[in-house]
Amino acid sequence: MNVDEQTYERMQHLISVIQKHLTSLVRRKRMLVGFLFFIISLGGLLLGSIAETVFFFPAWIKVSIWLLLVVSATASSLYLYSNLPDRSFETFYHQFGKYHNLPWLSNALDLYYDDTTDHSPLHDAAIRQNLDNLSTDEVHTKLKDFINDHRIYNWFQKATAALTVIVITLISFAIWQPATINRMLHAGTNYMPPNPYQFTIDPGSITLEQGSSITPNITFQGDIPENISLAFKTDIEKEFRRRKANSVNNKTARFSPVSISADGKYYITMDGFKSKTFDISVQLRPRFEELQAKVVPPPYTRLDTSSYRYPFSKIQAYKGSKIILSATTNKAIAELNLLQTGAEDTTKKLTTADSLTYQHTWTVTSTDTISFRMSDQAGLTNDNKFRFVITPKKDQDPFVNLIEPGQNIRMKTPENISLLYEAGDDFDLTSATLNYRLQRAFTDKAQIRSISLGKPAMNREEHYDWNIPALDPKPRDVITFWITVTDNDATNGYKKGRSQKLTITFPSTTEYMDELETKEDDITESMDKVSDSFDQMQNQYQQFKENLKRNPETNWKQKQQLEDVQKQKQKLNKEVEKLNKNFEKIRKEIQKNDALSPETMKSYQELQKLMKDIDDPELSKALEKLRKNMGQMTPEQMRKALEEYEFNEQLYKERINRTKELFKALKLNSDLDKMAKSLEKLAEQEKEISQSKQSPKNDLEQQKSVSEDLSQLQNKLDSLDNVAPKKARKEINKLQKNTEKQMNETRENIKENMQQLQNQQQAPKSSPETRQQQRNIQKQMQQMAQQIESAKQKMNQQQRQINKRALEYVLYSLLNLSTNQEELTKETENLPPRSQAFIEKARQEQNIRQQFAAISDSLFQLSADIPSFSNQINKKKVEINNKLNRAVTMLSERNKSNSTFAQRQSLGGINTLATMVASLLDQLQNQQGGSGGGMMSMQQFMEQIKKMSGQQQKLNKQIQQMINDIQGERLSRDQMERLNQMAKQQNKIRKQLKELQRNGELESGDRVLSELERMSKKMEDAINDLRGGQLNGQLMQRQKNILSRMLSAQKAVQERGKEKRREATTAEEMRKSTPSDLTIEELQQRIRKMLNDPDYTKFTDDYQQLVEQYFKLLKEQKKETLN
Repeated sequence: MNVDEQTYERMQHLISVIQKHLTSLVRRKRMLVGFLFFIISLGGLLLGSIAETVFFFPAWIKVSIWLLLVVSATASSLYLYSNLPDRSFETFYHQFGKYHNLPWLSNALDLYYDDTTDHSPLHDAAIRQNLDNLSTDEVHTKLKDFINDHRIYNWFQKATAALTVIVITLISFAIWQPATINRMLHAGTNYMPPNPYQFTIDPGSITLEQGSSITPNITFQGDIPENISLAFKTDIEKEFRRRKANSVNNKTARFSPVSISADGKYYITMDGFKSKTFDISVQLRPRFEELQAKVVPPPYTRLDTSSYRYPFSKIQAYKGSKIILSATTNKAIAELNLLQTGAEDTTKKLTTADSLTYQHTWTVTSTDTISFRMSDQAGLTNDNKFRFVITPKKDQDPFVNLIEPGQNIRMKTPENISLLYEAGDDFDLTSATLNYRLQRAFTDKAQIRSISLGKPAMNREEHYDWNIPALDPKPRDVITFWITVTDNDATNGYKKGRSQKLTITFPSTTEYMDELETKEDDITESMDKVSDSFDQMQNQYQQFKENLKRNPETNWKQKQQLEDVQKQKQKLNKEVEKLNKNFEKIRKEIQKNDALSPETMKSYQELQKLMKDIDDPELSKALEKLRKNMGQMTPEQMRKALEEYEFNEQLYKERINRTKELFKALKLNSDLDKMAKSLEKLAEQEKEISQSKQSPKNDLEQQKSVSEDLSQLQNKLDSLDNVAPKKARKEINKLQKNTEKQMNETRENIKENMQQLQNQQQAPKSSPETRQQQRNIQKQMQQMAQQIESAKQKMNQQQRQINKRALEYVLYSLLNLSTNQEELTKETENLPPRSQAFIEKARQEQNIRQQFAAISDSLFQLSADIPSFSNQINKKKVEINNKLNRAVTMLSERNKSNSTFAQRQSLGGINTLATMVASLLDQLQNQQGGSGGGMMSMQQFMEQIKKMSGQQQKLNKQIQQMINDIQGERLSRDQMERLNQMAKQQNKIRKQLKELQRNGELESGDRVLSELERMSKKMEDAINDLRGGQLNGQLMQRQKNILSRMLSAQKAVQERGKEKRREATTAEEMRKSTPSDLTIEELQQRIRKMLNDPDYTKFTDDYQQLVEQYFKLLKEQKKETLN
């Protein structure tokens, strides 16, 4: 087909136009076949559905219809397709040329496709000629007409219209009767005709928990069928089981419960009609397979994590703790909610990674009730409403207890305070702070400060020394203090604990003196109670004694009376003990605050020793001995036991009465001291006011307090004569008159000064005239203080002189009485046994006893005025009085041996008593001479006893050497002189020992003091042996015993000095001046060997002259008697 290029292009264009129309015709043919298939199928479906609407075909008919439709549609389509064969391109353009009478078209295409001829130019010309006779546009138009007129195209249009009508009709029918279409589409299913009954089935399709049951029921709205039955089966069953209705009431048919263990179905039939088939899904209810709650306490508690596993009902956790909840369910669930019912009700949906494990964390803030709500995909919810309560445990506030001081403090002078406190918390503490508020007197604003005490240990006592003097408190200032501690609760906020608040009050001098006076009044009241208790005990004893006289035979009543006496004695002991404690307390307070003069303070210390001596155990021993041996003693033993008790009872009473009288005198001195001290302090306050830089307003307040204190002092001074001892009232009245004018003048000046300060309220400071007046007031107060102090010194000096003269008179009387007793004793020794002269001697002895009774009364009165007066003197005088009574009795009975023995005992006792009185006079003389006295410090005590130990050791060596030299030979004059010198040395050591007993810092009943007393008695025996020339092993053993006891006492004192509670510092004492010695031996020679007593002490020169004068008088009196 070789044509020129132009002819070729024209031919290709023509061919493409014809080919395009041919393709369109072929496509319509194929579509026509498909349309035919659908027309038959859908038309048959429409017709079948219309018939189904009326007849409700069974499944086999519907299946047959479908098969028929499919076969018919398929056969018709195939038939049509086979009767409309495909046209070739050559056939198509020949038919087209023929149909439109276009031979040029057929010729041109035939020449173009003719491969049998050679394509000569003639051939090409023939093609061009045919083409020239054709118009492309004409060909195109006629091709369209040819297609439109073709039968395939006509059939296609008709099939399209028919199919459209069928589809529209089918859709309309489906909309109208969807159930019918549905039944036709489900050809394999048999459908029942519409149920004529209207009803509701409950519960319909349902999901049940495994093991539960379903109870279906059906409720009709109209007519009720006659036959109603339930059909049900599980999925593993092939046939439905049927069950008739149990009851039909109110148009509701009910069936018996049906237990379902697996998935199943059910429906209800009624007169041959069947309800919808409902599904029964059987599943497990959602629940927890495992539930665990971990409680993680806050870090500051340092507690371990605790775990709770299901089941549990309560969790206690500290605020700030984290709760980590871990849960595992038994199945996959759709939703798990955590419900919190607390301060705010909240619901939190928990998430999971694998539908089985859940975890949730939250912080404990308040009380919560936790519960859960879960549901699975089928809507099943948890049936077990498990819940638990979270109760927040409260972190307790820390506590702190201020142990010491345990009460408010009144402090005269600032001093360090030892604070003892204990703090704790349920976990730990971070800090402790001492807080205080210092309220200055006469100021409105308080100073509030705090001191860090560091971190205290838990539940352990902590100590802090608070330097109060550094705060520089003044009188009338008040310090309020307390301790706070902070815990370690950083999570919820640090909490604080506070101790009780205590105050330190700094009273004014007047206030302090008032308090001191009140305490002294309490001591007086306690003494009165002690005295009353003793009187009760004495009355009970007298009742016992009178009963004993009426009935000498021991009976139950007498024993009961002694029991009552003993109980009263125990009560008395407690009151005496309480008295001593209170007195010791006030003494220490006075000593610490330097509230009284040294002289009065020394009297306090001496009186304290006497108070401790009140409760002598000898009375209790005598009473116990009498009580235990009642009914077992002979009359003589009973008499001695009664005498022993009454002897100690008398001493006890004297000690009580003496202590009361001494305290009265002491209280007078104390009151005068307090007044003088108060005036001195007021003068200091007045000086502060005059130098003050404060405003007149503050000065006025301070001046008012001075005025009030001065008024109180004047009232005290005015009432002083009411409480003073009778012997001092004259001097007190004189003091009151001397100070009254000056006191009134001072008060007037203060009043005037206060008025000036009132007028200067607006000024920045007071005027010079006002300050000068304040300085004048200061001087007036100082003068009054000096006046009171001088009056006190004068009264005390006068009393000392009176006491000295009285003791001198007593000593003279004792010496005189000793001479008479010695002469009477010698005369009695020369009488023949059972002589009538014994009666006369008894009268003379009675006279001596009466004289001694008067001396004894004088000594007791003196003991009530002299604190240093030893109780041993009073004890000795009672012993002498008893011996004199016995001597009178024995002389009356003309018993020579016993009367002579009693007279010698009385003589020895009188001589001993004279020695003791002389020693007391010597002591008072030393005190008056300015020796100072005072208590010996513990250090001085140790040095003195160490010195004495050395002296005793040296003396023991001399005695041992003397024994070695004698070797059983008679003593020569020189050796006797040496023994006398040794006796003097031993007596000197003994007197030093007595000085230690008096002035040592030892309390009555102290073990060391008892050792010193035993050593003193041993020394007395040694002195007698040395003077008597008794040199033997017994003497040497006694000397060694004395040295051993002395060294033991020295060691005990050294150990005690190391104890902290015994540490103290006393004022340095002046060395006592010792008068020249007058030994017992010299005194014996001077007074004609009158006193044969080894315990006789040395005297001063004045006393020696006094003794000589006494004996001159005795000689003159004796001569007068002889004449």
